[in-house]
Parts: sequence; structure tokens; C-alpha cells
Amino acid sequence: MTDLTASSAPPPAPAEFAARAARELHENILPWWIEHVKDRERGGFFGRVEDDLRVDPEAERGALLSTRVLWAYSAAYRETGDAAHRVMARHALEDLRRVFWDHEHGGLFWSASAAGRVKEDRKQVYLQAFGIYGLSEYYRATGEAEALEEAKALFRVLEERARDHRHGGYFEAFARDWSPLDAEALSVMGSPTPKSQNTLLHVMEAYTNLLRAWPDPELRAAQRELIGLMLDRVYHAPGRHLHLFLDADWTPRSETVSFGHDIEFAWLVTEAAEVMGEAGLRERARAVCVEIAEAVLEGGVDDDGSVFYE
Repeated sequence: MTDLTASSAPPPAPAEFAARAARELHENILPWWIEHVKDRERGGFFGRVEDDLRVDPEAERGALLSTRVLWAYSAAYRETGDAAHRVMARHALEDLRRVFWDHEHGGLFWSASAAGRVKEDRKQVYLQAFGIYGLSEYYRATGEAEALEEAKALFRVLEERARDHRHGGYFEAFARDWSPLDAEALSVMGSPTPKSQNTLLHVMEAYTNLLRAWPDPELRAAQRELIGLMLDRVYHAPGRHLHLFLDADWTPRSETVSFGHDIEFAWLVTEAAEVMGEAGLRERARAVCVEIAEAVLEGGVDDDGSVFYE
């Protein structure tokens, strides 16, 4: 196991670290995005900001940014009650509805021009997951029922169009009308296989948050199956790491170890099982997640406490 005592500076006590993180969040990160990235004239957010804070007002922008802003400021508003956080979350929500929502086929488009014209109209399952995540958090923060209905709509389109009804799990991406993409199209988008650990992990994360707002039996069944697949198919028990890329039938297609994804898996699977509230599932998930966390600590942490990339 890595000896963290070899670091020149000892790690802060948990309470001190939590206080420092809270200050960084509330005094730097949350105000920065409101000040520098919000497009007050056209709606949405700037797609590119340089290191010196120069904004590229014509940069293409992605729906993923708006879903993440929606979640972040909804979660912040739930904690702080700060009206500025609610306004920022609402700004992101309106952008998703106005620019990225596909009223014909369902789901969210991938990207748009700075002026709000759709550029990439494919349906990335990873994005739909973050849509559910953000919308369900906005509902939890504000009680606005329309946002919850939109989260439910994304859940239903994933179950109907993106789910692999033969092998289980969810595919990576689709065309605008939810027709399948071939291997070449997936490769161009950076998806070398039909399924990935990362997409599956964030669908599970999204379903976890949606369950907090809407404990629906169909949603619970889908989540129970997905957690099982994460433990049985994505987790590689002999190596105590994850399979990052997989074929439709769960054949692994990558030997790379990603320590960051490993520890994220341990956190999110534990959380998912806790929210499900089923003792057997919770204990099984905990056993696997402790194993994977120990493997990260043993092989993925440097002497200064930083985590190796892969």
C-alpha cells in the first residue's frame, strides 16, 4: 500500500479539508461560472473561455455543459437557498428546453452554435443521463413538477430506445431518430465499442438521483439490473479494476486501467445501492467497492497523495 506519510506535507484533517473545499466552492467556483460563462444576451453559456478569461462568443457549445450547470446550481441552491444559484439553474434549464430538446424524437441534441442552432443532432446516452441527473436535482431543489416530468421522459426514451434488451445495459449513441450508429460513426465520436463503463456508470448515477425524487417500480427494476451489471460485467474481479470498453455481449475490449474511473465507480455504486435500500444489494456492492478502493490506494496513489491518470 502507498505510504502517504512520505509526503512532505501531511494531509489536512477531514473537518479542515471539508471547510477548505466549501470555501473554494462558494467563494471561487460557483461565482466564477456565473460571472464568466453565462451568456446573458443569447441565453445558455459560452462554449469556450481562454485561460486569460477571453470569451470566444462564437464557439460551438454542448448540451452537456448546460446539464451539468443545471445539476451544480440546483444542488447548490438546495444547500444554500441563495437566489443567485436558483437563477443560474433556471438559466441552464431554459437553455436545454429552448435549444437542445428534441420535441419530435425525444432526448437531447449533442451541440449547437453559439446562436442556438443545432449542430450535432445525435443522441449520446451519456448526455441523456446527465439530463436526467440535472432535471431531477432541479425538481428536488425547487419542487417544479415540469422538470421531473422531463426527467421521466428521458428515462422512458432510454428504456425504450437505448436499452440492450438482449444482453442488458445501454448502448453508447444513436442518430437523431434513435436509429443505431455503425462502428465507424461510433469511432469518429470517440466511442470504440458499443458500450462503455463511463456511459453505464453515469446512467446509473442519473437513475440514483431520479429515484430520490420518483421511486417508481420500473425505475427501481432498471436500476437493480444496472447495478448488477456494473458488479458482474464491468468490474473485473481478478484485477480489481474496471473494463472500460465492451462489446454488446460484454466482451472486454480494453486492458487500460483508469484509477479515476475506478474510484468514481466505488463511490457511485455504493451510493446507488444505498438509495435502493435493499440490504443484500447494499452489502454486495459494498464488498466490491471496498476491494476496488483498496486497489486504487495500493496501485494508483503517488507518494504526495495524487492519483495516477492510468
